Amino acid sequence: MVARHPFSFISVLACTTLVACGGGVKDYSDEPVDRPQSVSFTFDDNADDFTAFTVGHDVDNDANAAIDVGLQVMPSPFEYREGLLFHWDNYTADIKGVAHRNLDIMTPGNNYEVTFEVDLITYVSSECDGDEDNPATDVKVKAGLLNQEPERTIVENTYRVSVRDSHAADHLSDETVLVGDIGLATPECELDPTAGVWERKIIRNDEQYFFSYSSDSQGGPWVYLSVDSHYAGETQVYVADMRVIYRQL
Repeated sequence: MVARHPFSFISVLACTTLVACGGGVKDYSDEPVDRPQSVSFTFDDNADDFTAFTVGHDVDNDANAAIDVGLQVMPSPFEYREGLLFHWDNYTADIKGVAHRNLDIMTPGNNYEVTFEVDLITYVSSECDGDEDNPATDVKVKAGLLNQEPERTIVENTYRVSVRDSHAADHLSDETVLVGDIGLATPECELDPTAGVWERKIIRNDEQYFFSYSSDSQGGPWVYLSVDSHYAGETQVYVADMRVIYRQL
């Protein structure tokens, strides 16, 4: 029997640690400004600071029984630990999983450049083709820092989230930024999660998807992560770890 926990969860591994990162984080070694700091989270064991839920689907529908979001032991070869599972049969072609928590580490009234780095456990190839959508590239991971706590609301019998977080990667009015998708660079397309080969994929927003955050008078943002699926079929992916790397401007 696989252990499950209802919505929620994550533990802070490290706070305000000086880092030197590649990818989407620039080299600031020659700049006379604050260097990047980071806070890390792992979705394993006791992680009750995060809240998780789903939106983009009916409040009452028999198909909701297939929706599962929460901590769960991950598939082989990662069965030694838990991850935050996002799993559903996307009957609306618009289901989104959300996780968020408060992060009281930033100075009030300042501007920050932020990079989000997420470790996914996934099995689906970017080479998979659908009739109109792709089970890998049409499942996007986005993130942001917010001054208000995200809330799940009901609009015309549909769950929504109180965050401007569209599926479009470059939507300028969004409060989030694209971090990546769940697709692996493997040639074989396997749509059955019980038959797929699970691998780790690390994604991050790069300079094309720059994210800036302005802290309010409280100085404590809400970390927001979403897994947004426009694939009209089964989506199953785990978030193992997440890092927020930030630099005061």
